[in-house]
Amino acid sequence: MIWRRPSQAEEVGAFKSRPAGGGLGASGMSLGVTWAVALVGGLFVGRWLDQRLGTGYILTVVGLLGGMAVALVVTIRTGLRQSGPDR
Repeated sequence: MIWRRPSQAEEVGAFKSRPAGGGLGASGMSLGVTWAVALVGGLFVGRWLDQRLGTGYILTVVGLLGGMAVALVVTIRTGLRQSGPDR
């Protein structure tokens, strides 16, 4: 059989089979950014409240735990969305 160059329609069809959003690499990177933003955000909000209210470090810990909870919820929802009902 002689090799032939694929038509433009065949090339476009090949791209349609790829997962939207860049696949697992992009998904993992976005989850990493989500965790970082949630943890750092919770840390800064907790520190700011500790300084305003003079409560030592307790609200820093609460803010950090809150950031972890938010990041965990986002991670679970993303995993459920990617797995979908058909998988």
